[in-house]
Amino acid sequence: MRTPISAPITLLSFTLLGLSSGCDAMDPAELEAIEGESEGLEEIVDEALDEDLEEALDDALDDAGDFDPEDVEMIPEPDPQEVYAGWVGGFGGTQYTRHCPNGMTAIGVTAASNGQYVRQLGLVCGPEYLVEGGFGVGVAAQEVISTGYHNGWPVAPADQPRATFDASAFNPVPWLRYKAPGTVYRLCDAGYRLNKIDVRSGALIDRVQSITCWWDGPGGQGPRGLVYSTGVNVGGFGGTLRSSSCQTTSEKFANGLQFRSGWLLDGFRIDCNE
Repeated sequence: MRTPISAPITLLSFTLLGLSSGCDAMDPAELEAIEGESEGLEEIVDEALDEDLEEALDDALDDAGDFDPEDVEMIPEPDPQEVYAGWVGGFGGTQYTRHCPNGMTAIGVTAASNGQYVRQLGLVCGPEYLVEGGFGVGVAAQEVISTGYHNGWPVAPADQPRATFDASAFNPVPWLRYKAPGTVYRLCDAGYRLNKIDVRSGALIDRVQSITCWWDGPGGQGPRGLVYSTGVNVGGFGGTLRSSSCQTTSEKFANGLQFRSGWLLDGFRIDCNE
């Protein structure tokens, strides 16, 4: 352990006080001697301070060398596993993934076509607590996650409240019109969640045929008798009937979309994570 530096500092303080109070009575020779002593004391203090700083640095490095990662509570990494339904359509375009916001679930779809092929597909999401309570989900509480499309300009995939999505159709800036012309909505009844989308497809998605809804209101997930389908009927009649269905996965309800799109909707599958 090093010698404390408080004593030299105190001695220096008293010496300087002596200089200030009695310097007028001293002859020049005595004053020069005292000044020499004070300079020597300043050097001692500086050396002591340097030694203390060096010791503090050594202690900090020692502490760093003793660091054990197990002493820190690590933040768990998110579960990377996703549960997907089957893929329908082709593999052109660019791939995207969109999910319903936390606390929300898919309760329907939005779709638009150019008459022959589907140009845009989206999920309508609603609060889980309303669905589980058997209540309807009003427009103000709905969120839309949709694929991108082209209207002469590339329009990016959307993830926004339905009211904002609908209003974007009138935006004077074409690439900010997230809602495609001719968009159709199909929603499940109160208390039901979306779990299947039927389409006609080949290398592109020709038609969104229908959706299937499964009861998840009061009493929880119902038997298959409480499952029903409703038509969407957007698009042409080419391709082959295909389905992307959460009924065959461990998670029974839709919560997002993974899709590929460019000018048109190439293909997609439902993300069935709840």
